[in-house]
Amino acid sequence: MIHEWNLTMIRCVIVLVFECLLACPVSAGVDKDGWDMGPFVKRREPILQPTPVSRFQCPVRGKEVRWEEQNVYNPAAIVRNGKVYLLYRVDDRSPDLKWGRTCRIGLAWSDDGVNFTRYGKPVLYPDNDAWKEYEWEGGCEDLHIIEGEDGLYYTNYTTWSGKRDTMSVATSRDLYHWTKHGPAFRKATPKKIYGSRTGVVVSRIEGDRLIAAKINGKYWMYYTHPCALAWSENLIDWTPVGKSVWGGSHEAGALALLREDGILLVVQGGHASLGAWTLRQALIDPGDLTTVLKYLKQPFLYPEYDWEKQGMTGHTTVSNGLVFFNGQWLLYYGAADRVIGLAVCRTETAEAPPPSAKADFKTALARLTLGRDKVDVGGTLQATYTFPSSGSARSDLTVFAHVVRPEVTCHARRDLCGGNLPSWSPAHIKNAFPCCFMLFMQ
Repeated sequence: MIHEWNLTMIRCVIVLVFECLLACPVSAGVDKDGWDMGPFVKRREPILQPTPVSRFQCPVRGKEVRWEEQNVYNPAAIVRNGKVYLLYRVDDRSPDLKWGRTCRIGLAWSDDGVNFTRYGKPVLYPDNDAWKEYEWEGGCEDLHIIEGEDGLYYTNYTTWSGKRDTMSVATSRDLYHWTKHGPAFRKATPKKIYGSRTGVVVSRIEGDRLIAAKINGKYWMYYTHPCALAWSENLIDWTPVGKSVWGGSHEAGALALLREDGILLVVQGGHASLGAWTLRQALIDPGDLTTVLKYLKQPFLYPEYDWEKQGMTGHTTVSNGLVFFNGQWLLYYGAADRVIGLAVCRTETAEAPPPSAKADFKTALARLTLGRDKVDVGGTLQATYTFPSSGSARSDLTVFAHVVRPEVTCHARRDLCGGNLPSWSPAHIKNAFPCCFMLFMQ
């Protein structure tokens, strides 16, 4: 029985994986079937985190609160005047309340989509207004945002009384000042306004703007966990259709983009084997708006880093914000209900890597120090090559070899560490894209 593998042989397998990855350039915007969006490359660190610095005079409590102290997560996003704006859920820390916190909506903007400036006070929050019964004391939670044909911005956001959920609507011209319109279904079904959560409106892309799209003369929205269907003529007053795409476990996610081949719908939900809340994609028939034409069985984004696994709700990735900006799709997501992360998808075809890449990577392998000449069965050998690029940006390719007798299973992961992606990327790399090679010992 063989209990160990020779380190040199394992290194050879890793080099083989790396060379195969570099040998086959493919589009970084789609998979081999050409319908889904990806791969998305994560930044290694969150882009927004809680802070005790932000203070706000709560009109309901009549006192100052540290409104961004506990959690900053689950953002929506929009591109306006050459900048990316995030509207994100924020929790204070209020142990004297039944729920222990109140949620509000914060605002931040960025020139590059990575480094954000916070507005400093919430833009949507519980107040002593006509909608207090829906928003206090739980607050204003997860949201989506869409631009109308007239340039007005519409958000449908989850309001939480502390006992029941309601999807509510607000509008704004500048993203800073919002007018609340109350529950989305209050006119169509006034007795059935509770139990609904935020939904994503079907949109079309025009330059870097995502604009609400009409199908058969109406606007459409997927909302709540089964991706239930609703329609509207004005993006404020919504009518539930009474049918959904799924029976449950598929929450409306970051995007519902109308394309020639269908509606690209991002959904999120639990993944049993990963034990996590993950993101998937589906292509929906625009003819009936509920038939699934294609579906990614495996998630394209899921918790990997410690900050995605440890937080108020561990092992969760939740996204209501996906925008097109500077030739890239930027996916903003809440991680572990604590912080906000960013994953990037380029739309250009990948260029060839520099000729020195393979040689440099082999050098990196040679410099690995494991403290022994052999790797035990069940162990992992890991090597990382950092691809250079301009400015402060760099992109790491990490190759792992998992030693499981009688085979060595390898996979690669591409990580964006700072700034924008380089002008090229190794092919076939998605998060945990499998590349399996067999080594049989006599």
